[in-house]
Amino acid sequence: MRHDYFGHGEPLTWDDGVGDYVAQAGEALVPWGAQAGVADFVNPHPVHEYGWGLAEIVEALLRAGLVLETLREYPYANGAKLCERMRETPGRRMHPPDGLPSLPLMFGLSARRA
Repeated sequence: MRHDYFGHGEPLTWDDGVGDYVAQAGEALVPWGAQAGVADFVNPHPVHEYGWGLAEIVEALLRAGLVLETLREYPYANGAKLCERMRETPGRRMHPPDGLPSLPLMFGLSARRA
């Protein structure tokens, strides 16, 4: 955990480009059959990431006039090994390393037009 939860609209920039998260996750994200992507691809463009808090996401949906129907948080990430010490459980669910508290690593929501 290297970055603040509240990003204040500031980007995080990585010079090594966007990685292939879906390919790294394999069957966890594509249970019907993951397919190999371009081998040894190197993205020459930097990536800019923005961290949005859960409240910021939900408030944006509500401001857009949507009605929130469900919101769930999960203590794992599907196939996303965000650091080397993450623990993998069945279904390629990645949990924080031993010794760290459980915290949400993924969420799901559904919303509908009002």
